[in-house]
Amino acid sequence: MTDILFTVYQHNENYTASISGDIIRTLKIDSQKRLWAGTEEGLSLYASGRDHFVNFYPIKDEHIPIIDIEEINSEELLICTEKGIFLFNTESHTFSVDKLPTSLVSLSATCLKREGDNVYIGTPRQGVFIYSISGNTLKSFPIPQLRGTEILAILQQSSTRLWVATEGKGLFRINPQTLATNIYRKRGEHQLSSDYVRVLATDQQNQLWVGTFTALNIYNEEKDTFTTYDRDLQKQTSLSQTSVRSIFMDSQGRHVGWHLLWRSELLSPSQKLFPKHTIYV
Repeated sequence: MTDILFTVYQHNENYTASISGDIIRTLKIDSQKRLWAGTEEGLSLYASGRDHFVNFYPIKDEHIPIIDIEEINSEELLICTEKGIFLFNTESHTFSVDKLPTSLVSLSATCLKREGDNVYIGTPRQGVFIYSISGNTLKSFPIPQLRGTEILAILQQSSTRLWVATEGKGLFRINPQTLATNIYRKRGEHQLSSDYVRVLATDQQNQLWVGTFTALNIYNEEKDTFTTYDRDLQKQTSLSQTSVRSIFMDSQGRHVGWHLLWRSELLSPSQKLFPKHTIYV
């Protein structure tokens, strides 16, 4: 087992250059290689040269959770908060809503995912919306089965394959061109481990990885089924915890599945093993 040491960044009320909050909702690296963190309290920009943070708040004198971040262009970020969606100018460091459609500003959203000119927006119970950047318009994605459940993640694997992760209704595969829809459920023939799907990712081979409440799932396109990796107390190289909250592929092509703030594991696609890495913070 490898021991890895990390520098820990925590909020300190007596230090204005500390990160805005200790609960991190989302991380985003923009086209300028800047790291943005959305916390329970606000938006934080990491100043690597000085090793500290600069913090910004959508509403003056009020700290609200930042749920997700997407880059619109080199100077603007779309910021999803618990009080609506804002536009953030990375040069002037200002929030605004006047350039956005009123319907977008007032939308209660759970996740953002940009694909080309479109930003897919997941909501708690209204399904999925599409924001056109060039047209500055918002429209509903006409898939009625997505309504009534929380959308947790969205990923477009190809021009004809959009995946939507839900809280309790399984995983949806949608053709954006024809709107043809397939639903993958726990008790279905596709062998998905849970109907509570939290995270979606693809690897260097564009293979789909799915994190659920109970396991890690890898999609076999040829068989249209999932291979499941979960915890096995008899195997030291199995997952240490079954609930997968995030998936990230490192520079070596290995996937890291984060379960808790201090625990991670790496999976090499060729080895199908999970050597544990304990992180001391």
